[in-house]
Amino acid sequence: MAEAYFTEQHELIRKLARDFAEKELTREVLGQVEETEEFPQEILDKMAKAGFFGIKIPKELGGQGADARSYVLVMEEIARVSGVASIYVSSPNSLSGGPLLLAGNDRQKAKYLTPVVKGEKKLAFALTEPGAGSDAGSVATVAKREGDHYILNGRKCFITMAPLSDYAVIFAKTDVTRCNKGLSAFVVDMHAPGVSCGKPENKMGIIGCATSDIIMDNAAVPEEDRLGEEGEASKSPCRP
Repeated sequence: MAEAYFTEQHELIRKLARDFAEKELTREVLGQVEETEEFPQEILDKMAKAGFFGIKIPKELGGQGADARSYVLVMEEIARVSGVASIYVSSPNSLSGGPLLLAGNDRQKAKYLTPVVKGEKKLAFALTEPGAGSDAGSVATVAKREGDHYILNGRKCFITMAPLSDYAVIFAKTDVTRCNKGLSAFVVDMHAPGVSCGKPENKMGIIGCATSDIIMDNAAVPEEDRLGEEGEASKSPCRP
């Protein structure tokens, strides 16, 4: 007999997410979000307590250690009621948390990922620029090494959660002669000198999770906050 695609554990996770969405994400709450453009911190705290920010994150890092199907089920149930609420779930489990899981060392994971999973900190993913998005080789932000730091200069745009975040995973060129192979990733403190956000975008949807530019003007980032080896943030070939 074939193994069930969704196990009993999956169905319990589905029920947890559905019950949460229907109880907490009421019309009144979502109406207030649309009016104020702010998502209630008390609900984010409850989402963290329910384990939604670390569904796929290993248990030793404070997550649930569940599989991709569990993540999809939670996303489906949350997004069914509120698209913007699902952004807060997807970010730590995918784009922002992903680079740390893939390339972060134990210290970086404990320092940056665990607090995000617990809902204590927020982390953004910053690749897109005015002239670079899906074409990562066109990133113009540069990171110049000076001693035990990198000096970052450049601008990211349309970065989800940027004005709300404590940290951001920033992609920058450490070798401008090597196309994608010169791209490196850094965890950047959003409150550090030289790091600022532009005015939040006036969006048509997904109200309640601010999106803005991130500007780096001689922002110093410690070498220890580089994710993985220098120049290995993207291993895809250059476009012709």
